[in-house]
Amino acid sequence: PSSVRSIGKSAFYECVNLEEVAFEKNSILYLIEFNSFAFCRSLEKLLIPPSVSVIDPFAFHECSSLKQMQIPQSLIKVEFSVFKGCTSLCKIKIPQSATMIEDSAFYFCINLKEIQIPSSVKTIGRDAFHYCRKLSKITFANNSTLKTIGSNAFRYCLSLSKIVFPPTVVQIDEF
Repeated sequence: PSSVRSIGKSAFYECVNLEEVAFEKNSILYLIEFNSFAFCRSLEKLLIPPSVSVIDPFAFHECSSLKQMQIPQSLIKVEFSVFKGCTSLCKIKIPQSATMIEDSAFYFCINLKEIQIPSSVKTIGRDAFHYCRKLSKITFANNSTLKTIGSNAFRYCLSLSKIVFPPTVVQIDEF
C-alpha cells in the first residue's frame, strides 16, 4: 500500500520464490532497511519509488536473479554491500543525487557490464566493483567531482580495458 513508510530489517529475507516487487505510484516509502530483500534469489525486477532516500546496507544482497533495478533520484549514497552478489545485474545508473558509492556496493556483480558515475559522486569505496568481471565500460560525467577511489575498487574487472579518471581525482588507494 502507498501508506508504507519503511520496509523493516530482513522483512523479506530469503523469500526465495519472490519474483517481483511493485509499489503504488503515490508511495511514501522512504526507507528500505538492512537485509530487507537479501537472498531473494528469484527476485528479477524491482522499481523503487522515487520517494525512497535511504537503502540500508545488504538490502539486496545475493538477489542473484535481479536484472532490472532503478535507483531513485533521491538516494544520497549507494550503501555498503547493497547489491553484493547480484550476479544477474547487467547495467545500473547511479542517480545524480548520490555523493558516495560505499565499500563493496557492487561486489561480485559478475554480469555488470556498464556503469555511469554522475558528477555528484565524490568517493568510490573499497571493493566497490570488485570482481565485476564483465564490467567493460565506466563513464564519468564531464563535470565530475570524484576525489577518492578506495583500494581494490576495480579489482578483477577482467573486461575493463581502459579507464579514464576525471582530473578531480586526488587519491587512488592501492589496487
